[in-house]
Amino acid sequence: MARYYQIASVLYDMIATPNFEDSEDRKGELMPASLAPIFPILQAAKEIEEENPRVAYLCRLTAYKKAHKMDPDSREHGVLQFKTHLLHSLKKDKKETLRRLASNDAEEIKRFYEQYRRKYIFEIDRLTRKSDEMARYYQIASVLYDMTVTPNFEESEDEKSEDEESEVVPASLAPIIPILRAAKEVEKENPRVAYLCRFAAYAKTIKMDRYSSGLGVRKFRTDLLHRLEKDEKDTTRRLASTDAKEMLKFYEQYCTKNLGGLHTRKPDKMGRYSKVASVLHDVLKTVAPEKPDHMYAKAVEKEKDSFSHYNMLPLNIPGHPQPVMEIPEIKAAVHLLRGIRSLPMPRKNMTNAPAEIEEPIVCDLLDWLWKTFGFQKCNVDNQKEHLVLLLANMDMKVSANIDQREGQSHKIHRNTIDTLMKKLFQNYISWCMYLHLESNIK
Repeated sequence: MARYYQIASVLYDMIATPNFEDSEDRKGELMPASLAPIFPILQAAKEIEEENPRVAYLCRLTAYKKAHKMDPDSREHGVLQFKTHLLHSLKKDKKETLRRLASNDAEEIKRFYEQYRRKYIFEIDRLTRKSDEMARYYQIASVLYDMTVTPNFEESEDEKSEDEESEVVPASLAPIIPILRAAKEVEKENPRVAYLCRFAAYAKTIKMDRYSSGLGVRKFRTDLLHRLEKDEKDTTRRLASTDAKEMLKFYEQYCTKNLGGLHTRKPDKMGRYSKVASVLHDVLKTVAPEKPDHMYAKAVEKEKDSFSHYNMLPLNIPGHPQPVMEIPEIKAAVHLLRGIRSLPMPRKNMTNAPAEIEEPIVCDLLDWLWKTFGFQKCNVDNQKEHLVLLLANMDMKVSANIDQREGQSHKIHRNTIDTLMKKLFQNYISWCMYLHLESNIK
């Protein structure tokens, strides 16, 4: 009998639960705990769905972007599945929802916010409303207000759509992200080439994780395969009769169109074009492995690293120098690091340079260390920039009282190098003295 009473008590509690049907449909219940800050946004989207589906879609879009900023690699438990499900829902809602109050999304949100605030906060009798009900209205109004003050909402939405394919890639398959971005970049110009890029990305995932053992790999690969099956039927060749010739002709067309006069364009465009061209060449070798390297490949590989991202100093970007690179101390520090004529050039088998490059490219001392010992390129670039700034800053202090003749190029003073070396290796020198050992720094 005790067991019967216990079961009856549980059933009674479930019957007495208010709004049981509503709570069952809440979208936030399956949300990972690590993404809890976006729950109010999703809750607001649910509340205003009937009044304005477009604004509800924009709320969920904001929640997705916030979730991606909180966990870009989807490492926490359940985040990848949640973001993937939400992204598929956003794709569907974007097509089905229409603006009712304005011609663009940013204005739609502003007008709906004013309408909602006037209807539920200003024009109602607060004394007749329950406190929890008023709290819900204020919470929704707060979410809408935060969206109205978000700068460049339309641009951020476009950026999202450009990277939506790469955002859901599992962390273990990160090397295929450049291929998917290149496919997105060339989709409008040639859908068939975009399909071939995605096919090459799929083939690469098979080599990287044959048994789909990584988190989210199986679902990602299944979705990509479905898209490939659809694109294979929908896309047609525009330039040739076979995929290999289509890829070759488009690669030549893309390089001729976008890589001409490369040094006269902005660095971000230079980098984007060179990276896409590099990916297209890799896909070309996958589609037609028997063909030799194209004449554009060597130039692209040589230029690609020149347009990499930098922190403060654009050291590798060719063309007209940036104003910061015209500072005398900066120019002198860069010139000092490039004095490596007495060093032996690293052999090709000692470097991790791309195979397309015949000879290792060595511009300065840090490049020489990278090519010789195989350090990570991004770390080398950071250390190079840091060393240039240290030399320039120290030289400004040391040589402040040293007269520089007019018309003579600035040079790093010897005292600058000695002072910087003692400062950097002060702990090591002190430790050698403490142990009565001879220092290796001469």
